[in-house]
Amino acid sequence: MSISEKYAVINGKSVNVYSQEQFFSNKEDIDDIEDNAAVEIITRDNEKFVLPVRISSNMSDKPGIYTKPQSPISFIREPKTAKEKEQYSPEVVDFRNAKSIQDVIDMNESLDIQMNTFLETDIEDGNTYKPNISPNCSPEMRGLKYSLTEKHIDIDKYAERFGANWINDKRKLKADDISLFLLKRFSENFDLKMDIVFSDANPDVPNPMGKTIRINVIPGTDATAIIEDAERNKNG
Repeated sequence: MSISEKYAVINGKSVNVYSQEQFFSNKEDIDDIEDNAAVEIITRDNEKFVLPVRISSNMSDKPGIYTKPQSPISFIREPKTAKEKEQYSPEVVDFRNAKSIQDVIDMNESLDIQMNTFLETDIEDGNTYKPNISPNCSPEMRGLKYSLTEKHIDIDKYAERFGANWINDKRKLKADDISLFLLKRFSENFDLKMDIVFSDANPDVPNPMGKTIRINVIPGTDATAIIEDAERNKNG
């Protein structure tokens, strides 16, 4: 399925928005759109919602279009409560309406504002996430937990970014160690930049580099390593 020119933000996640006709006529491409697709629907009561596509054979309590690859059947779980109806009635930005570069910039800013507004946390409401940092935590897990603590986030607002695995992913934050794969996943979904720094273990190692090498991992858009002279770094 080609990328839609319509976008919206649902529960802090940016999604491509498709019509029902576009979605159901291209279901064979479902694997390619699992993480960022949503469909505009109109209910029998003439209410309009934007529902995320959820790849699952079992319906949960979350509104969405539940489907699975190679299956002609999909199930729609419509919003029921007033809160759900508000959550799944986002402003849809249609880039086909852009008449200029400035229009495109304004539309992107609108999406950013919607996302930030949803994710912003009222520190006084007591919902900020404070992971347990034990003495047994590995350095990489300790760094992630410190970062999440300092963000003062309501962690469950990021659930849509993790998809169906959110409960398991959240549980892994209670562990003392973390794989590089998960560390990258958490960093990306929690809007954290992550760098890796390499330097000589000590000045007396065989074949010293004499340099510090920094490479960006997340977002990973800059493939150029930053290489600096170690002595210059030491002296500031």
